[in-house]
Amino acid sequence: MSAIVPRIGDLVEVEWLDAFYDHDTSRTHDWLDECRTFTRGELVRNTEDICSIAGETFPATGEYRAVTHIPRPMVVRVVLLRRGRA
Repeated sequence: MSAIVPRIGDLVEVEWLDAFYDHDTSRTHDWLDECRTFTRGELVRNTEDICSIAGETFPATGEYRAVTHIPRPMVVRVVLLRRGRA
């Protein structure tokens, strides 16, 4: 059985490893090993290099707002939540 591949316009959740900044971290044992992040929204770009998720969409105009662009090497997984408009 093959995995369902999300398409542009689908509602997705992207699990990814974000960079982090902590001004209180002063010792190496205080460092985080990874900073897992979850972003949910409409899939607006999905290439070998980048995955872009729009937090807000305007179907009447085709415009997006609050778009998060995630470099593909940082993506852990993309989960389809709901099929979008075709």
